[in-house]
Order: sequence, then C-alpha cells, then structure tokens
Amino acid sequence: MAQPDQADQGRAVVDRDPELRRRYARDVSHLAATPDAVLRARSEADVVDTLKHAASERMAVLAVGAQTSTTGASVAVGGGLVLALAGLDSAAQVDVGARLVRVAPGAILEEVRAAARAEGLQ
Repeated sequence: MAQPDQADQGRAVVDRDPELRRRYARDVSHLAATPDAVLRARSEADVVDTLKHAASERMAVLAVGAQTSTTGASVAVGGGLVLALAGLDSAAQVDVGARLVRVAPGAILEEVRAAARAEGLQ
C-alpha cells in the first residue's frame, strides 16, 4: 500500500484530506461518521496491499461502493480506513452456460443487469 500522502506512480494513496473524508462520512441512511482516512482503489493490487497493511497495523477497514446503503453499512462508525471501490467498475463478464455474471466491486447494478439481459439472462 502506498504510504500516507505519497504518490506511487499511479497507485492509490491513503488520503487524509478533511473534505474527502467528509464526502465518505455518510450514505443514503443519513447516518454519519467521518473515517480517519480514505483510499480510492484503482486496482486489485491496491485492495490486496491495503488489506495486508491494515491487518499488520490492526486497522479497521470498511469497503464501500457507491454508498447507497440505507442501513448505514457504508459508514465508518468508529473511524478507520474507508476502502473506496467505486473506481473498480470493469464490465461484467457473463458466462451464459454457467448462468453466472462476474462483476467488479464497483459495478453499477443496472449495468450488470443490462449485460446479463444482452446475453439472454434475466
């Protein structure tokens, strides 16, 4: 994982900017809690590196997508690091034979449904 506040040749960076942290402080539930930091993942490697580092530091991590939870599931109550996955939104991979759709964690539900429909899956 990139060290806090340092760029790493296009890799994600832990950001402690107060404005960014406020943007990740609430979801649709209207609950609010400001995280200690935010990491906007750009790749699977960012996610792996972040989780390894957080585990070694015993740091709480909350993975979030579009923050559309109505139950507060994407609010970092108690602080910690928000691992923002919305940028990991590659196209859905549809396997018609297996009736399976593989998506990235930042996938938009309507786009996933459209990809499945395009392959004849409902």
